[in-house]
This record gives sequence, structure tokens and C-alpha cells, in this order.
Amino acid sequence: MFKFILTEVRGPVGIITLNRPEILNAWNAAMRDELVVAFDQFENQDGVRAIILTGAGDRAFGAGQDLNETKTFDATAPRSGWRSGSASTTACAPCRSR
Repeated sequence: MFKFILTEVRGPVGIITLNRPEILNAWNAAMRDELVVAFDQFENQDGVRAIILTGAGDRAFGAGQDLNETKTFDATAPRSGWRSGSASTTACAPCRSR
């Protein structure tokens, strides 16, 4: 389903793995969009009480922004993804009762 991340559930824990180890799991726009979907899916999945974000490979968790993408970055373009009220922006809020 995803190209740049892996997801799995282990008991009450959802695990998201950044999966671009060849470039130290550097983030790009597509990965950010996938992360939003994954966080929202875990938020709506009964039984998931915590989410772990990790990185593939043994060299780095994540290098940050993929600098190759910044060559074509348009700072005035509308942003998708991190929207107010989504699981990705409320992840630090206390777990609600299910």
C-alpha cells in the first residue's frame, strides 16, 4: 500500500518504519503524505494505544528533508498532509477511552 513507509501492528502498538535506508530515510513530500495516512489509520484502529516511529537500516533514524526535493520546492504551493485535528497533529494528546 505504501511506497516509502512500512506499517505493522504488534498488540496495542502501531509501528511505522521510514523505509528509504539508501538515503538515510530522508523525508520527501510523498513520504509525508503516507505518514499522515498511516497515523490516521492507526488513530481509527481499535486496540492501537501507541505508535512507534522508527527508521529502516542501521545507519540513521532519518536524515531529515530530502535535499534533492528542495531543488524543485515551491514555498507558495498549498500543503497537503499535516492538517489540524488529524492524528498526526494530536498524537501527543492523551489517549482517549475506547
